[in-house]
Order: sequence, then structure tokens, then C-alpha cells
Amino acid sequence: MQTIIVTGASSGIGRAISDVLAAQGYHIIMACRNVEKGERTKDEIIANTGNRNIEVAYLDLLSLKSVQQFIDKFGERREGNGGIERSGEGYGGNGGESKLKIYALINNAGAMFAEPLPTEDRIERTLATNYTSVFALTTGLLSFMADGSTIINTLSVMVHTTKIDRNIFDIPSAKEYKRLNQYSRSKVALMYFTYELAKRVKDSSVGATVSLPPNISVCATDPGVVNTGIITMGNRLDPLANIFFRPFCKKPETAAEITLRALRHRQNSFLYKGHHSNLPLPQLDEEFSRWLWNETATFVEKTGRFCRQLQE
Repeated sequence: MQTIIVTGASSGIGRAISDVLAAQGYHIIMACRNVEKGERTKDEIIANTGNRNIEVAYLDLLSLKSVQQFIDKFGERREGNGGIERSGEGYGGNGGESKLKIYALINNAGAMFAEPLPTEDRIERTLATNYTSVFALTTGLLSFMADGSTIINTLSVMVHTTKIDRNIFDIPSAKEYKRLNQYSRSKVALMYFTYELAKRVKDSSVGATVSLPPNISVCATDPGVVNTGIITMGNRLDPLANIFFRPFCKKPETAAEITLRALRHRQNSFLYKGHHSNLPLPQLDEEFSRWLWNETATFVEKTGRFCRQLQE
């Protein structure tokens, strides 16, 4: 049975993706920060689909330690020595799972925070959730991917509203911070990561520190503006938005179809939205793309919790 990891799977687009994939018979690992909510969602999906091969795994993208623990637990489980971490404990591992591999990694989880507070790793929280931890999780799981597997990163239409530079890891002051702009910056960084990773797995014989499975496809999706919790601003405008804005947003089920289409088509370095096309390469600076990859890898390695899988 093919295994698919979906981050942020307890609600919204991630829940909708998990629903459809479970109905198709996949083994789903729902990677969630809120395990209790994830368990409730899992039970509902099982009731709806009859597929009992669904699990909830603890993953907090605000913590590189949590990301590394998730990677380690998956590795232990693959070797039959334990399970994915659930509330700090291993579960579900057995000797029969020694060949467990990832058919698809769907990096769906995202966040937009109101204030520029740092994580325990000294990374601004929006950037940590939407970019840095996605980088760490994805590269950390590469050697567990199956032959012909797919990695899908979730971008945003907001990538067209801003640019990033070499101060991307600076934590802005409260006066400088604008949540929508920081969200956009994090998604631009993720776009660069998608582009750079697609290149590197295509030519993994150059500079690879591990043996990677062949034919890994890396692509991205732009689901559009979706009626999920991320558009809640936490201020007096929310009631008005609920009346005049949310009804015109996409439903999570509609947005999920874009990700499912990307999974079916498996085009490397493609962007899937209303249609699919190449990533918007004219916006990408090759030199900066390489710098961002190496700087992120070095930055994450400094925590002592991450091992670089691909390098120049």
C-alpha cells in the first residue's frame, strides 16, 4: 500500500486532500500539530471512507526539533524499530513495515501570524512554518521517498506581490512587520526551494550525500484564495469578512483538487493552479536561488538537528 504524508491535515485543504486519498485506498499519515483535533478528523475520515490505514503523527513546524524527531521516527519505523511520533511517543511500528516508503509528500500546512515573534530556533514564525521547516522536513525525508514519488509544495498567489533578498532571515521589528507581506515573502522563499529542489533531485548524482531514489518529481500548487482559518485576521474586520468575503472564496474541497491533479500528473518543476505551467522562472534569480538553498541548509544545520541531503 502506498504511503502519503499530508501536513496540516486536520482541517481545511489538508483535510479535504486526506479525505479523497483515503477513499482511493492510500495509507495516509496526517502530520498535525494538534494531535487531538487530528484524531477526531481521522475518525471522521475512516467513517466516511472505510479506510482504516490512516494515522495521526505529531509535527510542529514551529520547531526544528519536532521536524527532526518526525524524520527520525519515520526512519525507525521504516526499519521496524518504532513509529512516527505521536504526542512524544512512538507508535505503529512493526517488522512488516521495514520497506515503508513515501509515495508522496504533500507540504500543505501553512500559517500567517499577527506578530513577528521568533521560534525557539530564532526564526520568525511565519517563515518557519511556511519555508524553513518545509525545507528541513522535505530534505530530511528524501532518502525515504519511493521510486517515482512526488513532492508537492503549496505556494500562493501572493508570490506575485513581493520579492525577497538576503535579509530573509532577519526578524522584523513590530513596527516594520506586516503579516501579509511576511506571508508572501515566505511563499516566495518556498517557490525558490521548489525550483532548486526540482533541479537537484533531477541530477542527484552531483553533490548528493545520500543515495536518492530515481524519478522523484517536485512541483508546487497555488490553490487560490480558500475559505480556511488562515484568512482570519483576529480583528474587528473578521465579521465583515465572514459576510462579504468568505462566501466568494474557494471551498477547501475545490482547492484540494488542484493538489490531487498535481499528484496525478507529476510534472517536475511545474506550478499547478487553474491550469498547470512551468514555475514562474522569470522571477527567479539563479544565483540567489543557490545562495538561499545553501544559506538555509547552513542555518538549519546550526541547530544540530538536521543533516544536509543535497549540496553543491
